[in-house]
Amino acid sequence: MGDRLYENQFTWVINNFSSLQYDEKIYSDVFVIDGCNWRVVATLKGNKYDESLYLSLAVPDAESLPFGWRRRAEFSFTIVNQLSEKHSEVQDIFRDFTETTEVFDYNTPERGCASSIPLGKLDAKYCGLIFDEQVKIFGELDVLEVILQDIFRDFTETTEVFDYNTPERGCASSIPLGKLDAKYCGLIFDEQVKIFGELDVLEVICKYEPISIELHGYVQSSSVF
Repeated sequence: MGDRLYENQFTWVINNFSSLQYDEKIYSDVFVIDGCNWRVVATLKGNKYDESLYLSLAVPDAESLPFGWRRRAEFSFTIVNQLSEKHSEVQDIFRDFTETTEVFDYNTPERGCASSIPLGKLDAKYCGLIFDEQVKIFGELDVLEVILQDIFRDFTETTEVFDYNTPERGCASSIPLGKLDAKYCGLIFDEQVKIFGELDVLEVICKYEPISIELHGYVQSSSVF
């Protein structure tokens, strides 16, 4: 990623722009804003006579976040004129054109703008948007809400006492895994179920009763009488 001007801003330079394949996704490095990991996704559409750039924002660590996570964010993209700041009003158009507020969650970790950017036509008109095989993207991102809700944790959290007679304890209710996987998808993947747990030991009591031991000993003689 490029230089960060403010905490909610980022830049990304796409190199070797003419070598990009149509419909191929390329990804920026991961960056952090408001304590959340993000990255930009770009896809080139169309043909060499009419190229459009699709930009979206993605959560790169979606698979490792707690079940039920959700975040809402407002973001926008701008293509920087690298030759002149004379057409800075074009950047305002980009900002207004791409600004959106979206909700990210497990099922939709990537969100894009409603419309693509006709980069080829705009560069032909204003010049400098594609320069020296580079496209420079400037973005702004405000995280409005972060929810790390864990349904399973609330559903299974319990405090239990373990002792000699009850060395095993369980949750009060079972987990309807099949129904939840059908709704959220990904809980059962490639014939695997991954379980994450948290445990806090609140108290340990070890009681020892006094034991009386009586010993008897003798010395055995090896002599034969």
